[in-house]
Amino acid sequence: MYKFALSIPDGWIESQNWREASAQAKLKRVEFSCNAAVMGARAVRLANMAARLQDAGVLEIGSVHIPFGGGWSFASPDAELRKEAVDNTLMFLNACKCLNCKNYTLHTCLEPVRPEERAASMVGIRKTIEELLPTVQEMGISLNLEDLPRTCLGNTPEELAEIIDGFPKENVGVCFDVNHFCNCAERIPSAIDMFADRIRTFHISDYDGEDECHWYPGYGVIDWDAVMKAVRRIKQDVLLIFEVSGFLKVQPRRELHYEHFFKAAERNIFYLENVAELKKRIDEVTIL
Repeated sequence: MYKFALSIPDGWIESQNWREASAQAKLKRVEFSCNAAVMGARAVRLANMAARLQDAGVLEIGSVHIPFGGGWSFASPDAELRKEAVDNTLMFLNACKCLNCKNYTLHTCLEPVRPEERAASMVGIRKTIEELLPTVQEMGISLNLEDLPRTCLGNTPEELAEIIDGFPKENVGVCFDVNHFCNCAERIPSAIDMFADRIRTFHISDYDGEDECHWYPGYGVIDWDAVMKAVRRIKQDVLLIFEVSGFLKVQPRRELHYEHFFKAAERNIFYLENVAELKKRIDEVTIL
């Protein structure tokens, strides 16, 4: 079975306008996506705020995106930088216990990964997983490694499989971002099948096939009919997270109308649930 969610930046929950829009929305399930500055007291404050909103029925935390960026170099060959990332993550996981969330997304590395450092970086990310695993198991959560684009670790299905190989499936899963495998959009359905027993969450968006774009489904080259068929073959529960909201822009000095993001998600859900018929009708349309 699959359910839908919407990725939101951590700061949105601090907006009264966002909270009002979420309270009225049909889709309240979110991935709480945190930036590199969310650590220490700020992590505790935001997690507690999100927990209160969840208790009030304003939102439902379906997944938490562990911060990435400076201070979160999970695969660094530099032992001190990698230790900093592990320590920050343990702190962050502890702060998020109040959310009672089972899924945590982890970026494998920072970019770029230079060719001469790739082997050491692969060793580094596996060490990081090993060091986080006792806490992950104690919390009863799934640490979901995300496939990433360009020079990042896990930029092919084979390399992502190598990273997670041997770790317990119940605690080390996959967050499958469908627009991160560059120049191989045709492989997405078979790659979903490849990781079927590991996938806990998806990041859903479309792209041009060359590099990540985070467009709405239907705007790019992904065969969504084939993707949804592969999703429906997965036996365990999975979460389909629309990771497009942060890429919608308005002109400076204009406030976001958060209800637009929720309405867009509803349209995306309709599209994905009916994509086989919609694809057929689009292919058959007569243009005057």
